[in-house]
Amino acid sequence: MAEPNDSRAFPNTVFVSIGIDKAITLSSSLASLLISAREAYQWPLGTGARASQQVILDSEASIAHWLRSLCLRSAKTIISNVSRWGKNGARAQCHIDQATPRTQEQMMDALTGLLDWRNSTDLAQALDKLCHIPGIGLVMATKVYRFCLPDRGASVDRHSSYFFNSLDTRLSDRTVTKATCFKREWTAGCHKTSRLAIYNPSNLSKNLGEYVSCYLPLLERMATALNEDGREFRCAATGQAKR
Repeated sequence: MAEPNDSRAFPNTVFVSIGIDKAITLSSSLASLLISAREAYQWPLGTGARASQQVILDSEASIAHWLRSLCLRSAKTIISNVSRWGKNGARAQCHIDQATPRTQEQMMDALTGLLDWRNSTDLAQALDKLCHIPGIGLVMATKVYRFCLPDRGASVDRHSSYFFNSLDTRLSDRTVTKATCFKREWTAGCHKTSRLAIYNPSNLSKNLGEYVSCYLPLLERMATALNEDGREFRCAATGQAKR
């Protein structure tokens, strides 16, 4: 039985359109879905949107402070805090918390690359460095990127990969494709949970490439389209409308 890469879960009113001029348009239903999901976002489930989003704002502020004086200690602190927020596994968290000075150097080098990248190749190399540090991997690496550059980074995991793999993209020639094509796999020994496939070099390379070349550009264009249309969400923590 093959792992599910996508689903026909969405009604036909939820889609992205790309015109002849490459301009992107979100259907009204998709825009409303994204805004309502953003306003109600909570992690972990049961935390509540207000408390959860306040933790995110506080973490962004702390990480911005640590980045201003980036060193071995602050690099490890940033990654450790993001890992804990992301509910990383106990063994993986232990690897991060007990990182040797050499591993901390690798952490700082990768974070420097995330902050200073000039093109997609630079970004992919910085993320790849993070992915190969014990305890991190692609899911946590993208969460680190998201917190280090909140206006540019975005995390990818089994939930978001499934969402965008399942989202229809309507092209100008009336072709319908999917927004992304992340590769997914079954959890080892279990055909109940499908996850993002990142646990061998080939799958990691494939999904890292999809993240950099397709997923991030797509999210940027979607955010731009929402902003140009004047669509804002209301932050549950501050009560403020935000772009």
